[in-house]
Amino acid sequence: MADFSNETIEAAMLAALDEARSAAGTGEYPYGAVIVAQNGDIVARAQDRVVRDNDPTSHAEIEAVKAAIRIVGPDLEGHALVSNVEACAMCSTAAWWARVDLVAYGISQADLFAIRPDSMDEAGLSIAEAQAPFSRKMEIRPDILREDAEVLWTRHRE
Repeated sequence: MADFSNETIEAAMLAALDEARSAAGTGEYPYGAVIVAQNGDIVARAQDRVVRDNDPTSHAEIEAVKAAIRIVGPDLEGHALVSNVEACAMCSTAAWWARVDLVAYGISQADLFAIRPDSMDEAGLSIAEAQAPFSRKMEIRPDILREDAEVLWTRHRE
């Protein structure tokens, strides 16, 4: 399993937050995600496209994983998925299948629901719960730039 420095993950979170702000500017909820290599290179950036694509599976994390796979290939070992909000069960499972080593996020699903109950209408499995049946585990790193992620959601209005 790759070892990611805190500096690498925080820099990636800043990029994910930029994607989330951009998503909000297009009428989406502010979800943003990036795939970052262990050396700090951001391989893919993405934001929610659920409204724009009229596709409930177009979550920022799914879009980032798919973009990274197009660049790196189907094995994202040595890479991390970084998003401003904890990945849902669908997104964390996609990251698991792509062999992502680490998933980092700013605020948990539970925290987001407490801030904006209208922002989530999906199965509320945490990343730990979603990967529980599997023997291989991704590292989970919560609360990365947490305050910035909270502020983004506190200020966001439809």
